[in-house]
Amino acid sequence: MTDKETKFACLISDTTLHFDFPYGDVSANLCIRKSPRWGNDVILSVSKGQFLCKYDGCSVRVRFDKNAVATYSVLEPSDNSTTSLFVQGFDKFVSRTRKADVTIIEAEFYQSGWHQMVFETSGLKWP
Repeated sequence: MTDKETKFACLISDTTLHFDFPYGDVSANLCIRKSPRWGNDVILSVSKGQFLCKYDGCSVRVRFDKNAVATYSVLEPSDNSTTSLFVQGFDKFVSRTRKADVTIIEAEFYQSGWHQMVFETSGLKWP
């Protein structure tokens, strides 16, 4: 509704996730969004499947290169879809991702447990 532009920088995971029926092989995406309407977001999504968030909150574990594992809080989208999560701490996450060649994110999935998604972040074209 405005002339202001939303910018995205997205990567597809180097790893394929393997879930039981009905999902099968699943790809993951990591996107950085800069929007005049919605603000700045880090969005983790999968093509199929369901991220698992518990009633008391939800988090992912992230490793930037060989650095120590960090835990980031995540929020579910307002439409209650289960294929996307919004990673909190935009400035810290993006700053660390910019410096990393590889970013590994581990998230929990419904009836499938924890899985790791590997992103070659050195190739990310920043918005």
